[in-house]
Amino acid sequence: MNPYIGASEAPSPEEIKAMGIPITVYTVEITESLAGKLSERSTIEVVEMGGLVDGVDHRVANLQPLATSKPDLLFLEEVRDGRYATVGMAQGRFTALSDGSYVSLSDTPLKIGTSADLQRLEQVVDG
Repeated sequence: MNPYIGASEAPSPEEIKAMGIPITVYTVEITESLAGKLSERSTIEVVEMGGLVDGVDHRVANLQPLATSKPDLLFLEEVRDGRYATVGMAQGRFTALSDGSYVSLSDTPLKIGTSADLQRLEQVVDG
């Protein structure tokens, strides 16, 4: 049971530790920002549930570790203390494909395939 479903605030690091939920903190460089206050070339911390604890890999379904060698398209929200999390966990993460398109990691994948798709997405985000 997740007591934070629908809550306006994410659990604190102390609450996460008390609940025994492993998290991984990634250092991420922003290469491009389509919306929001994050600027290009800035570095942020992104937290995700799951990780390695005492040699045991705890993972959330469909949520692979963030790749270090290729760009991802992330929909982020600030959760606490300047850290960010992907919106909807796997739903807010898109991984880059070799053809330059992006595909979501959710159960029903969404593909963003062209620069026109990205421009339309930027228009929707900006409102």
